Amino acid sequence: MEGKLKAVIVEDDEMMRGWLKACLETFGYSVETYESPVACPIFTEDVEKCCSENSCYDLLITDYKMDHVDGLEFLRRQKSKNCRIRKMALMSGALEGDVLSEARKAKGRYAKEDP
Repeated sequence: MEGKLKAVIVEDDEMMRGWLKACLETFGYSVETYESPVACPIFTEDVEKCCSENSCYDLLITDYKMDHVDGLEFLRRQKSKNCRIRKMALMSGALEGDVLSEARKAKGRYAKEDP
């Protein structure tokens, strides 16, 4: 389906991941979901599809607290790879001021506590 907006969700909670996916699909997004940043292809070293001229996704939503790599580190890594995803969001059940500030520096334009 050409022209459809693309989103990627990285969230370790299965229910939250499913809910976010359903919400975004309602708004016309094609959605890929992963339970961990290390499972997401744009995180791996050898995959650099986000560094091309075109963005691989229009939206990235990641949880903050996850096993292996936290969401903030994921955003930082994408920024260091010159990721061209237009909008990135970091969410968590408990975001504090320092994390919010760091998320914005790491290209996370939106930081929100989980609903």
